[in-house]
Amino acid sequence: MDAMRINIDLSRHAADIIQAEKQECYRNAVMALLNIDDFKHGYYVEGLAINPKLNFPTEHGWVELDGEVVDPTWTLGTIDDAKYYPVMKYDSTTTYDLFVIRQKLMPLNHFGNCPALRDLYIELMKL
Repeated sequence: MDAMRINIDLSRHAADIIQAEKQECYRNAVMALLNIDDFKHGYYVEGLAINPKLNFPTEHGWVELDGEVVDPTWTLGTIDDAKYYPVMKYDSTTTYDLFVIRQKLMPLNHFGNCPALRDLYIELMKL
């Protein structure tokens, strides 16, 4: 199972532009995707990420841009070797519809309603 890696420079740049907030990964990812022009062709992603300091999978949100992770949240804590496992991706148009028009501010695919996320979590716990 291959994990995605983070682009630290781009993540820190995004965090600065959107004034990212700690523990607000879903908000930060949506803000970056929808408010940074160069990110418009990227994706809002929900999945699991492993913080190497904890070595435990966590539900998380980030942006995928040109095959790389842009994470404006965890870069605030200087996590530069996290591993990311995407489960669901949404383009900027869909993200706008879900989060702005419908004003849904919670993660879309948490354990309770996404079997793929639950299955990935179980698989990662075996590693």
